[in-house]
Amino acid sequence: ITIHKVRSTLGIAIEGGFEDRIPLPRIVYMQPDGSAYISSGLRVGHVITSVNGRSMKGLAHRDAALVLAHAFKEKTSSQIELLVVQPIQ
Repeated sequence: ITIHKVRSTLGIAIEGGFEDRIPLPRIVYMQPDGSAYISSGLRVGHVITSVNGRSMKGLAHRDAALVLAHAFKEKTSSQIELLVVQPIQ
């Protein structure tokens, strides 16, 4: 999924990390005015497996959140690439 940086915020909240019952970060909320909501097919419930090619496997929640934040703040690119999967029901 490609997120274009069209707003000042990414606008997502995640849960999970290697120390939690959910080993990869999962989207739990999306701001209606955030870049992720406006410019991508990202949805609540998607599990993020990589950000700009960097695996999210083995990252603590805080580290996963920092990877996402740094990717959004990076000025050399106007977009973020996420590899996501739907959670198993």
